[in-house]
Amino acid sequence: MSDRDCWRRYVAVCVLIVALCIALKLPGLFFPRIEYDERIYWSVAWNWLHNGSYSLQGMPVLGELPAVMYDKPMFHHPPLLPILLMPFVAMNSPRLAILPSWLAHVLVVIGVAMVCWTWRRRSWRATHFLLWLPVLAVALDPLMTFCSRKIWADGLVGGCGGLAIGLLCVALNRRCAGWAAAAGVSLGLAAMAKLPGLGLIPPAVLLILLAPGVETGKRWRMLLGLLLACGLVVTPWFAVFRQEYGVFTPDWIRPGTVLPAVSPMVARGMLAPWHYYLTESILIAPVVLVTLLAALVQLRRFPTPYLLGALAWVILPWLLLLFLRIQGHSQQLRFLTVAVPGFYVLLNVVLARSHPRRSLLPLLVLVTVLYGAISGGFYLLDDRSDEIVPVPEMLWRSIEGPPKT
Repeated sequence: MSDRDCWRRYVAVCVLIVALCIALKLPGLFFPRIEYDERIYWSVAWNWLHNGSYSLQGMPVLGELPAVMYDKPMFHHPPLLPILLMPFVAMNSPRLAILPSWLAHVLVVIGVAMVCWTWRRRSWRATHFLLWLPVLAVALDPLMTFCSRKIWADGLVGGCGGLAIGLLCVALNRRCAGWAAAAGVSLGLAAMAKLPGLGLIPPAVLLILLAPGVETGKRWRMLLGLLLACGLVVTPWFAVFRQEYGVFTPDWIRPGTVLPAVSPMVARGMLAPWHYYLTESILIAPVVLVTLLAALVQLRRFPTPYLLGALAWVILPWLLLLFLRIQGHSQQLRFLTVAVPGFYVLLNVVLARSHPRRSLLPLLVLVTVLYGAISGGFYLLDDRSDEIVPVPEMLWRSIEGPPKT
């Protein structure tokens, strides 16, 4: 079978996986858009479209929010999501406004699929189980599934980051600065969804520097293309924000004492321990533990640039979130979408380097992926929860019932 035929069959499998990913989200079309962040982003987009003001000033939702955080002449988050919401605001269709959140999950799937094909074992056929297993795993990822049911910007951080790592792998494979620049644009868009997307720039740079077999000149051209393209996307926002407020990042959005008092979800996030992201991820999707253990074993035996690069794409964003927690910000699992693409790229790397017949890793991955799909499946039919919790805690809450007052 020719490479072109293999590619076509692989694309066909991935298209089916993307179709499954979208089909599972259809109940989300009928959820009401009443969560605070959904109403905030909708109001910002409405005010921007109709009044030319990128803010919440004059909008009804402002009366329900802490003025010190939200009553500002310019909204503190970058504008990617409000821009994507504008067509739905113009049509007055808040239910269809969920489509950008779906797009985010699809972009992660596409990005991981690009990496799996680029870094595949050359002996694998197009429909080899281990070739598309990471693609299926990210399509069923419980955290991305959870985020895709509401109008949140967090999924877009993961989506643009996932597309960026896919484009970057193609750039490294082809030694092409143009593809690296495209990856830089995608990284910039991740930051324009939410500023923690900037945490993906260091692992992207590290991946270029670690890539084997790349001539020095081409390596530096790719690095320059990546950084310049990313800078062109993000610099206008920082320039406008600096002109308005005199700072580059908003230091007034820490929850403090006001927001936790009105939001149980934020209050829970403020009390969460430092290891919250890691332990909760493992409980919700045990494939995290399986993959990290496999990566540690392979790291001891035969570390490779791809393994180190994929680990950096997971660890560095996590360290950034941990730093933000130390600075007084809340911990919410949806913030972790920034590390989701790197995790499934890491899964691809450890699967590609596992023994094709003797390893139990593929079976363990499949079982844990299905468990995670069950975790996320509950939220496909329920819109009330604003934080994803493990299945045991979910069952305990159902047995215990609502808290007594």
